[in-house]
Amino acid sequence: MTSLKKIEVTRDKDVVFGNRALMDDIFRAEVTLEKLPYFCPDKMTKLNQYYYEKEVYKDGKILNYSIKITAAADQTIPGPFDHNVYRALQILTETKGIKHDRSLSFKISEILKILKKSGGTYTEMVKNSLQKLGTTSILAEYAIFDKFKKSWVGDTTRVLDRVTVQGEKFGEGTGASVADKTRVVFSEWYVNNLLNKYHKPLDGKLYFSLKYPLAQALYGYLDLMFYPLQRGVPFKIEYSNLCGQLIITRQSCRSLALHVLQDPVNELIGIGFLSAPYPGYQLMEPIAGVKNDFVFNFFPGPGAIKNMKNYSGGGAGPALAEPRHTLLPVKNQGTSLNWQTAAEKTNKNCRPEVDYSKIYENLCPEDKEKIHKEALDLLVAERGENYREEFARQAEFLQKVLYRVGAATILRKRAEIGEKPTEELSGVSG
Repeated sequence: MTSLKKIEVTRDKDVVFGNRALMDDIFRAEVTLEKLPYFCPDKMTKLNQYYYEKEVYKDGKILNYSIKITAAADQTIPGPFDHNVYRALQILTETKGIKHDRSLSFKISEILKILKKSGGTYTEMVKNSLQKLGTTSILAEYAIFDKFKKSWVGDTTRVLDRVTVQGEKFGEGTGASVADKTRVVFSEWYVNNLLNKYHKPLDGKLYFSLKYPLAQALYGYLDLMFYPLQRGVPFKIEYSNLCGQLIITRQSCRSLALHVLQDPVNELIGIGFLSAPYPGYQLMEPIAGVKNDFVFNFFPGPGAIKNMKNYSGGGAGPALAEPRHTLLPVKNQGTSLNWQTAAEKTNKNCRPEVDYSKIYENLCPEDKEKIHKEALDLLVAERGENYREEFARQAEFLQKVLYRVGAATILRKRAEIGEKPTEELSGVSG
């Protein structure tokens, strides 16, 4: 794919963000929408509504993180093509700029140029995508953070507050006219975050070079997740949570899950964004005592590490720990998918929760010390050294999360060297 540097830049003194040439095809991406499950990477999945929830740890409290995405009555939630149009919008916010009234004006042809598409069919598809970004509602709890107000957005919101499409009539009576350009108005929280450096660099050329929509989705999400890690440390996520985060259908067995993710992951390895699993690791690993779920290990490659260097800081917003419980998908009525915690629901697809804290209390002092140290080191490796003191101070969090991770870690390591688990730990391997 040709470089995006050739995109024309129009200087405008009324611009508050952007209005500059791309450097090395890098644009600044607002962080919140990179973390939210908003775009579905499977064009065959037709959902009018999507709901996702999990429990997160913040400032010594357990918070119920939830997000509900609802499309207009005759629409589906944003898909792969809509994601590409959104990426093109992000590039135009850099080259043309967002004005003080939060608006961005452009021609549809400028979007098509970035997408390398042409013709009336794609013109209408772009218009439909822009309208979808303006009509799809987001109802979030502890999911959208306004960096300027330093508060969570709790009301129903959208990515775009208003969309006027090129060629659309506006006004009434003799004052009516036809828009010669498309004009979109971004939500207040979105612009506030950009202006307060709640953004991260993304490589537009790399994104648009990817063949698989799931690879594009993984690129945006993993590139964000890699930032707090030490180099060479994998980002770990349970398969069930990965499905909920990226809006992909959860498969019933390991082989099918691997089949869906293998090609997108290999594509990202092929371009150097990901590295192949290091010795002693696998792409997918079982979770001790848990059936029908796995842990994915994603290792940053040279491309991801290069992008880490490009990151200018700006703050990654409120730090949230991983959920306490595995989240499992349960089909709801209609086209909505409901993600529920296994500890709270009794659906037949849910697994029983293992009480690792009781297992911990029955361990000998030597094993307790090992679990505490290894679990703390593991979480710090995943979240960054800055979190060590915070984690160490939270006794309740250590019991509920660190001990669970540590018990599973020790079991796995003992299994690798052929050591027989102690009687107290044998209950975890179930």
